[in-house]
Amino acid sequence: MKILFVGNEKPNNIHKAFADTIKADFWGYSQNSTKTILKNMKNIPKGYDIYLTEGLFAYVYLAKKMGYLNKKAKIVNIFGDPRLFQILEGKQFCFKTLRIKKYSTLKRKLMINAIKGLYGAICIGNFQKNLLKKISPKTKEIVVYPFIDSGFLKNNSKLDKNNIIFIGNGPDHYCKGLDFLIKICLELKINLFILGKDLGHLEKKYRKFKEINFVGFQDKKGLEKYMKNSSLCCHFGRGEAFGAAVLECMAAGIPAMVSNLTGVKEAVGKARKDFVFSFKEKDRIKKEIGNYFKKSTKERQKLGKEFKKEAKFFEKKRCVNIFKGKFNELLK
Repeated sequence: MKILFVGNEKPNNIHKAFADTIKADFWGYSQNSTKTILKNMKNIPKGYDIYLTEGLFAYVYLAKKMGYLNKKAKIVNIFGDPRLFQILEGKQFCFKTLRIKKYSTLKRKLMINAIKGLYGAICIGNFQKNLLKKISPKTKEIVVYPFIDSGFLKNNSKLDKNNIIFIGNGPDHYCKGLDFLIKICLELKINLFILGKDLGHLEKKYRKFKEINFVGFQDKKGLEKYMKNSSLCCHFGRGEAFGAAVLECMAAGIPAMVSNLTGVKEAVGKARKDFVFSFKEKDRIKKEIGNYFKKSTKERQKLGKEFKKEAKFFEKKRCVNIFKGKFNELLK
């Protein structure tokens, strides 16, 4: 059985590892305009039994419908982005204006039809599965999980400083919930360290505040440095599929607070249910963050051990093996 992984020119490393474990070939596409992608649909390699996609499933589906691909070919998509949430919420971040815009009705119909036309779906976490079922209850799905570099498990933050860490790239601050987190930190006057690229529009707006620190993209060494100086990870995402960066912080023994609209709430909730919040609970979020920083270092470290314990599940070998087994089940 021939499998082709259709992804970005630089695919998500987790998705690529999943594809490699089932011996899939790779075809990368450029992140060009919709018009260019439509024009190049005929260039999608032919002769494959399964097309494993990460985000471009609608165009692969359309290419199949238009006869560019074998009609018997099966399309399986990895849902690891905020797409399902955006379809249901009816709005999304505009990368041109850097603002939130209405989700196009035509695009929504196209996406829903394409989802219903999938052979199967790979959901990164149960959050994605639940969103999928609201859109297409009959679509076959499996649930798998992202993995983290096990090296983070060797680290232990001292949790002795009143600093919050956020790790995530832009420019979609809405999905990451970074706009919400910044306002929380300003109201509480707590230091926030933001690690990630393409966030210049937010940095320009908030750089005058001493509490908000944009430190840019960091390699693993840089991540570890800022983790060691942080005592709490916050990620109030809106539709974030999972949030592997939160898992990395947990692996380093840093407690995490997240929204109920991000997939990593599964892991956080197992350590502390009350560290998962609704956006309607802004006052409770502020209160809990304040209470956390009132704890002694010893109390924080005890809590950190619980989060580290939950993060151990997400080691690469285990997660890749789970994917391989469940993918084979999906094909059966």
